[in-house]
Amino acid sequence: MSTKTLELTATLAALAMSGMAMAATPAPMANQARCDQLSAQFDSAKAAHATAPNLAAATASRDKGVAACKAGDFKNGTHELNVALHDLNVKPSAVKK
Repeated sequence: MSTKTLELTATLAALAMSGMAMAATPAPMANQARCDQLSAQFDSAKAAHATAPNLAAATASRDKGVAACKAGDFKNGTHELNVALHDLNVKPSAVKK
């Protein structure tokens, strides 16, 4: 085998292994428990950020998120709740296991 063939084979093997490692760590699943967790976090943070300039937008995103979660659309619900928290400059809490 030539040196270029060996280099190409090694590169492809490394890429394949990195892809498998990424696949082994799935993104957090959006579900009702996550919706409840993010909604409660927003409600707790809202009082501390009562003077935030974008509180109204954050509250609107929170309300959209809660409504989506109640309708069973957990993916969009958790997205909106994350947006609401970011609007208040609050880092969404880690997923509880």
